[in-house]
Amino acid sequence: MVDPRNPIPRGTYRVEIPDEPHDKGAPYLDRAKYARTWFRIGDQGDRYLHTGEVTVGCATVNAVESWDEICKVLLRSRLDSQAVGTLEVLP
Repeated sequence: MVDPRNPIPRGTYRVEIPDEPHDKGAPYLDRAKYARTWFRIGDQGDRYLHTGEVTVGCATVNAVESWDEICKVLLRSRLDSQAVGTLEVLP
């Protein structure tokens, strides 16, 4: 899910390794133990790939119960020392 009022521009972005625990994920800890683990989209800015039910410009996985498995796959993946892969945003 992406906020239609603040969409991620079309393009291909690096998905960075997690930078720090994000407190905005705390409300979902009862359904996903990695809910505070967020992956920055691009190498700067405040857009992230994360779980939850609310987004303000991020790519949000609203299947909260699936986040731990998604997160584990991303954590085991490496594009290089700073990124786990890429995200392609289509129109």
